[in-house]
Amino acid sequence: MPEKTFDEEPRLYNKLTIVIFSILLSTFFGGIIYSQNLIETGQKKHVTSVLLFCIVWNVIAFKLAHKYTDNFLLTFVLPNFIGSLLLIKPFWEHHFKDFNSFKSRNVWMPLIVVLIISVVLFVLKFYYS
Repeated sequence: MPEKTFDEEPRLYNKLTIVIFSILLSTFFGGIIYSQNLIETGQKKHVTSVLLFCIVWNVIAFKLAHKYTDNFLLTFVLPNFIGSLLLIKPFWEHHFKDFNSFKSRNVWMPLIVVLIISVVLFVLKFYYS
């Protein structure tokens, strides 16, 4: 793919955003953010495989982690961190190797969506408790 000019650069979520959402929520949510980058670059056909990887990764990693320990860091944070590293290293190099530069996308929209979902779940839990 030829290099794009500044005005034609895609607007992508950066690697740090993907890592943070993956660690705090899960690799699946990091995969959703990553999938937005795929859509932005016209690679919609890869979205399903990335999200399937994230689901399979979460199931396998969490089951393995819970088999050996109940420690929160080892059962939740570590698998999500490793999953995020897989997204930002081999997956990123495969899907975005031709994009030498891009404009960073603002993280506010996914953050607002997560906050809305969290508030709704908190209210439902409080209301039905």
